Amino acid sequence: MEDHLLSDDSLEESGDERFAEKPSRSGESPAGRCLSKGDLFCLLRFSLKLVDGRSFEEVAGTGFRALIDTVIDVTMKYSHAGKPTARDMLPDPTTVSQYVGKEAKAIRESLLEEVTPILRLRGRGITLDFWGEEYTKVSYLGCTVHYMFGGSELRERLLLCSEWDTVDRKTGAAVQKFIFSKLREIGLCEEDLKLCTFVTDQGGNMKVAFRNSGFERINCAGHLLNTCSQNCLKSNPKSQHPMPAEALPVLALVNQVKSLVTHCEQGGISRQLKTTLKQHCETRWNTHVEMFASALAVYEQLEDILAERKESHLLPSRQKMQEFHDLFEPARDAAFLLSASKRPTIHLVVPAYLELERHFKDQVPSDFPEIRAFQKHVENVFNKKLEIDELHRVAVFLDPSMKHLQFLTATERVAVLKQAMEEVQKIPQPEKTGAPIVEVASRGNTKFNVKALAKYSADNPIGNEVERYASLLSPPEDQDVLSFWTEKENDFPRLKCFALRILSVSATSTPSERLFSRSGTAVSEKRTNLAPQTSSDLMVVQSNFEFENV
Repeated sequence: MEDHLLSDDSLEESGDERFAEKPSRSGESPAGRCLSKGDLFCLLRFSLKLVDGRSFEEVAGTGFRALIDTVIDVTMKYSHAGKPTARDMLPDPTTVSQYVGKEAKAIRESLLEEVTPILRLRGRGITLDFWGEEYTKVSYLGCTVHYMFGGSELRERLLLCSEWDTVDRKTGAAVQKFIFSKLREIGLCEEDLKLCTFVTDQGGNMKVAFRNSGFERINCAGHLLNTCSQNCLKSNPKSQHPMPAEALPVLALVNQVKSLVTHCEQGGISRQLKTTLKQHCETRWNTHVEMFASALAVYEQLEDILAERKESHLLPSRQKMQEFHDLFEPARDAAFLLSASKRPTIHLVVPAYLELERHFKDQVPSDFPEIRAFQKHVENVFNKKLEIDELHRVAVFLDPSMKHLQFLTATERVAVLKQAMEEVQKIPQPEKTGAPIVEVASRGNTKFNVKALAKYSADNPIGNEVERYASLLSPPEDQDVLSFWTEKENDFPRLKCFALRILSVSATSTPSERLFSRSGTAVSEKRTNLAPQTSSDLMVVQSNFEFENV
């Protein structure tokens, strides 16, 4: 009945490599055979039925392919007993639900066995974030640990995803009690976490929760950049940084672009465009940049279509749109850079902030008075709100390509060096694996006056390590920071341990925020009765299943 959907000709035109060869000879293993046109035609027909009108990507991911591979393996294993049916192969939903809980428990136990000694002895980074599930409105805490595995691989693992199961308001004291009680439940006490750095948003309750707690907390750089951008468009005179009156037309420009995108979606115009217009998201300010970029990419098409519909008045000035986009694009790029998870990012916070300040300061003044006033306003907001923690400065020092800290004042450089030496002093001397061989630059090239801080001798290995590192010739700027410390393990044993601890800290709490997206696959409009514990277990399984040692 559906033969008209896919013909032999359409299969040949698809370019599918499985039709490049004829079916293999008898005796060849099933894995080495190519599908015949009839076999693939049958699979395609059932695939269209399977998705029930939904996106085919729902059954085309790696998880679904792994399921099919497993089904094939099991079928071949029991083929001697006859042909099994799908009913025989697929487990009951109740069995799956029970298995998820057991699997999540096993993952947590394995994860804690791996990370507890690391956190206790060396310390690492932990990101925290609260989020609300869209359908049930249940609030969850996401907690992700970041650490070095095998000395050179940066891993991020979801420790817990717990429902806010208390009637208490989210005050600072209640948040602190909740966080550490949930960590204790999975086997991590406060003593295990003393060397860890927590990364959170700038919420007042989070700040209070860690104030005088004995734990180090730093701001999420991504949240800070998002907050700066949002504050630039605050028109309320009572807000902390209200827009000047002469810049208010820029707010009208932003709203006009939002209305344009909505109009194109509702009026069918989007289907005529070569690329899709992107909607903004109020809680993710960088999507405004994406929205402007998408409209600019099809501006000529919009001009023609709207002119034909006699709606040209809906299209804002292209030049104004371009200048607004160019003003905020570096902030979007900085947030993207600092949100990476497979490589260190904490040492990039200071350079990113300073580059943004330079960008806003050197911005070419606009020909439009409202844009010109807005440029000055944005520069002022970012300069006042971007906060650099001491940990950020120390992290830059641990990047060998930027260790001279020429963008800091002399006082700040000395403070960074002093803090590094104090922290390295606390690290036990690792066992020697070989005599250190270090190429030291001439004294005249040294950027730090290390001697001004203390008197060093052969009896002061800590001072010698930091001094020798500061005196090294800078490596190529493109050298990976982790590979440097791996290569110099014997030269700077204690400093290397300190460097890996600091570089394990994430610049943003984005890893925990990614739970927002993952929760959409676990809890949907048709699964609103899912128990919070089951949702938590699903998050843990989804986030950790990729690791082979689990």
